[in-house]
Amino acid sequence: MSELERHVSSNTVPAPLKRNFYVRSGFRVSDNEIRLSVVTYSRNKETLYWLRDGLAVGRVELVCQGNKCPSDYSRRCALVGYIGIIKSDKPEQLTNTIEITNSFDNNTVSIDLIDRRKPQQLVYGHKLGVCVQPMFLYYNYLELISFIEKWIVAGATKFYFLQESMTSNILKVINYYKNNVAGISVQVIDWPSLPKLTDYHDPNLYIYRLERNLAIMECMYHARYQTKYVAQVHLNQFIISQNHETLLTYLESKSTSHSIASFSFRSVNAILTSKWNSVEDMAKVKFENHFKVKHTRSFERPIYSKLIFRPDYVS
Repeated sequence: MSELERHVSSNTVPAPLKRNFYVRSGFRVSDNEIRLSVVTYSRNKETLYWLRDGLAVGRVELVCQGNKCPSDYSRRCALVGYIGIIKSDKPEQLTNTIEITNSFDNNTVSIDLIDRRKPQQLVYGHKLGVCVQPMFLYYNYLELISFIEKWIVAGATKFYFLQESMTSNILKVINYYKNNVAGISVQVIDWPSLPKLTDYHDPNLYIYRLERNLAIMECMYHARYQTKYVAQVHLNQFIISQNHETLLTYLESKSTSHSIASFSFRSVNAILTSKWNSVEDMAKVKFENHFKVKHTRSFERPIYSKLIFRPDYVS
């Protein structure tokens, strides 16, 4: 076993990584508030500050993106995702960029903000969107085509793909839908691996699945006031409504109250026999196999439950 392997298996985070902050993006969510996507050590004792004209104005409050950081199922992954919250009672202090510094070396970075403030007249560009968890070395272009087509049938017109790495064939499929399919919008959100100091000081060895929970929150902020409903799924997952024309019509029928922030759907394992090995084979499919789906009993919540969010209400 190498020194690096011993270090990782011992669950010891190298000291330089314990005080670093990795800020992925920033969103202006109101006149008085900014939210950042941040990854850092769960016991980091250092502090982030936001600046105005080079002077520190206040602290960045870090809020765990889940119920607990790190989660019980990933306790060995000590670098986790947080929502960094900046609030000011003086809106003029907040602009389209924000400067951030830290308490240990005063290194300062400037972050361009995405404006997601509520418009005076809210008109959604899309009713149903789909957020796919970060793609890592993804290559299965036939699966991707099937995934997109099934969600289009469900009523989706917006697709958010978080990507760390994908093959050229995947990019060709995405660009095809982006440029050639009317009414469909595809957005690729870069979600790269974190920069490493050395092979020994690599923060990616201590995060869980590219910090997928933070990636989901990133999706919700991108969709805020842009897309009414956003499903959070994997590329082999679909949500089906049996008693409505489409999933979208079901969601609309249940959304008479403005207090609903999310919908939870129980999950089952399903086996769908696919008899294609190429795009040419797929062109011959008439979808008869969808009437022969085999599935198990549904799992009890919250096991494998899938969520559809109202991004406007995600806090």
